[in-house]
Amino acid sequence: IPSSHQSSPTVCHVIKAVVAGTRSMSWPPSVFDTPLMNVIENTGRFFTQGGSSFSAAGGNGGGFRLDGFSHVRNAADHDTSGGDGVTAGGRGTPFVVQSARPAEVRFTGSVDCRGGSAIEGTGGDGGGFAVLGFGSTIRFAGNIDARGGHTLGSTGNGGNGGLSQIV
Repeated sequence: IPSSHQSSPTVCHVIKAVVAGTRSMSWPPSVFDTPLMNVIENTGRFFTQGGSSFSAAGGNGGGFRLDGFSHVRNAADHDTSGGDGVTAGGRGTPFVVQSARPAEVRFTGSVDCRGGSAIEGTGGDGGGFAVLGFGSTIRFAGNIDARGGHTLGSTGNGGNGGLSQIV
């Protein structure tokens, strides 16, 4: 992705869309916001994990959001985890899939939104995961890892696990 496009979200306003491919970036958070779509189907992997540091804190992961007006389908793996660091682990960030009105939300794939580990500081908190159907039929057959990051030293605590919900 060219640097000129990294600070703004991708927005599509079409009747039907199929999203495929791989997108990789560390910051800003990746947002694929499609509020006016009738059908959105994602089959590409998104990597928005935070970077690791060998001298300071790990970076926070970037968030991911897949919004559709009705049918929303995801069939890919995603990584929004925090990076590992010396003084602190980076925070994993939220991953959200939702439909604005009753229809169908289908999720298959894996999401890694773990917090990063730290050598001498506090581990990063795990990011959250949400599949929001708002009256839709929800079909979920995925794997979620929202664990908090570890700490190897005696000066910090492990990170908190992230909240995961299917509503």
